[in-house]
Amino acid sequence: LGTCRFFFDAGRDSYVIGRFAMDKEARGRYIASYMMESVLDILKFMGVPKVELAAQQRVENFYKKNGFIRTDEEVFDEEGCPHVWMRQVLKKD
Repeated sequence: LGTCRFFFDAGRDSYVIGRFAMDKEARGRYIASYMMESVLDILKFMGVPKVELAAQQRVENFYKKNGFIRTDEEVFDEEGCPHVWMRQVLKKD
């Protein structure tokens, strides 16, 4: 129904969630939110302090509803689609 990956990006000094995608028929059924919650639980268990992602601008609100905030106002192109960087703090210093 869905997929994603996460990895450490030394350039951003953060773990990054990437390629978060859902099958069109699975959308609108909260499956994506459950999947995101599971990924965040794994990262928290690993002791990761923050996670970032490059969100397609058209679905920025999905990530906001799941606790992410936009890191800046810059919009950039990735594969012909406008994206924004977003972050969620998982562990307080």
